[in-house]
Amino acid sequence: MKLQGLRVSTFNDFIKDVLGATNGNSFKLDSIDDMKNPLIKNWMQERGIQSSFAFPIKTLNNGIIGMLCIDFTKKKSKLNKDQLNLLQNQSIIISGYLI
Repeated sequence: MKLQGLRVSTFNDFIKDVLGATNGNSFKLDSIDDMKNPLIKNWMQERGIQSSFAFPIKTLNNGIIGMLCIDFTKKKSKLNKDQLNLLQNQSIIISGYLI
């Protein structure tokens, strides 16, 4: 499946989930089996993505300037609280360098 052949509307829910991380939360997908949209699930499977996590990179006034995203391709991974905190802190550190 080529991304070029997919409608942007196909990604609306996925984008909302990832951008939902911009309110201070992280986007966590421990297993693509949990992905509700079958087109996005298939798109991720074709790329070998097993698990995906995203953390917002924000400005001082909470504007979003990017996302720190991590995809696991070898096996499904469930990050523990310490790992999630580390990655969240890394996104904050990155934002400090970018602003």
